[in-house]
Amino acid sequence: MKPLKVSLGVLLITLVGCSDGNSDNDTGDSSTGDTDTSADTGTTGSTGNTSNDSTSTSNTSSTSSTSSTSSADDDSTSGDGTGSTSTSSSSTSPDGTETGDETGNTSGGESTSGGEEDSTSTGPDVDPDGDSTGDDGSTGLDEGETSASSGEETSGETGEEGPPNLAANPGFETNTTGWQPWGGATLTRSNLQAHSGSYAGLVANRTMNWESAVYSILDIVEPGESYDISIWARLSGTAASASQLTVNTTCVGEAAGFTQIASRPLVDTEWRQLSGTYVVPDDCALEALNVYVDNVAVGASYFIDDLSVTLRPPPVNLIANPDFEVDASGWFGFGSAAITTTADQFHEGAQSGYSTGRTATWQGPATSLLGILTPGESYTA
Repeated sequence: MKPLKVSLGVLLITLVGCSDGNSDNDTGDSSTGDTDTSADTGTTGSTGNTSNDSTSTSNTSSTSSTSSTSSADDDSTSGDGTGSTSTSSSSTSPDGTETGDETGNTSGGESTSGGEEDSTSTGPDVDPDGDSTGDDGSTGLDEGETSASSGEETSGETGEEGPPNLAANPGFETNTTGWQPWGGATLTRSNLQAHSGSYAGLVANRTMNWESAVYSILDIVEPGESYDISIWARLSGTAASASQLTVNTTCVGEAAGFTQIASRPLVDTEWRQLSGTYVVPDDCALEALNVYVDNVAVGASYFIDDLSVTLRPPPVNLIANPDFEVDASGWFGFGSAAITTTADQFHEGAQSGYSTGRTATWQGPATSLLGILTPGESYTA
């Protein structure tokens, strides 16, 4: 049996399979997501919290991303009820006609007239997912089922200073700059409700479940980097509805893509957070990158506040001796295999691990993870 030389990058638990020669294999990271079952919705990946801390996660789909979990209390604050201003938005129907009405939005008996100047730009009056018919806010999934990371809560009072929020206007405290309504929806700056501060954004006059208010992150993120994105939302005048946090990606010369990074039911009695992780594509020329809350029931108005876009910190390698630059300490052979070091081949540095004496495909070098991993946490190898 010819000896097998192993070049190790970040982590190998055990090497299986036979090889007639040496090879350096680069592997892509894989991510895992924990799934919690919410008692308040009876569904997977979404939780409705009141005052108790809770965490919900689910698996990501579409664009490669990882999920992160943290916890916080749902909370709500109300403004002085002085109202908000409404924005007229023009929409283009499939037949090419344009309509634009300036209306005072009302939702659940709340007056939305008066207030400060709002954004009046509108997005395309087409269903981003290709379905231009109005519906009840469902996604084709079972109630509460998600196709992305769960809407999980993140506390802003952890006692530790985290990465800076890259969103220049996360909370509508001064204006609606950076935000724009999509379709026939209107976006207003309202003090009827606020998650923090005195104002929030109010999305109203919706006739499609995808109509929303979007925030462009194109100029604040970098291709290939991973970002944690979250936002707080609350219904206005509608008791409950599904919702999801979506990232719209458009590359030059390509069709628009849509990635759901969080999903969670909304209610009108409290603020709830949707949170997920998104990896910015690095294989195309980006021309649009928007984040927004959608899949809310047709006709339902809702508040949004405290958008957060933060760069996800790079991972820390927990293996004490990942590269055999000094010796093979911390490593051992499975079965009859032996593990030593060699300078004949290496991926980085000047040495690599070298496995010999293998008599079965499952035998090879291994290292123990006991004592360095925490039960219940997710790790990438």
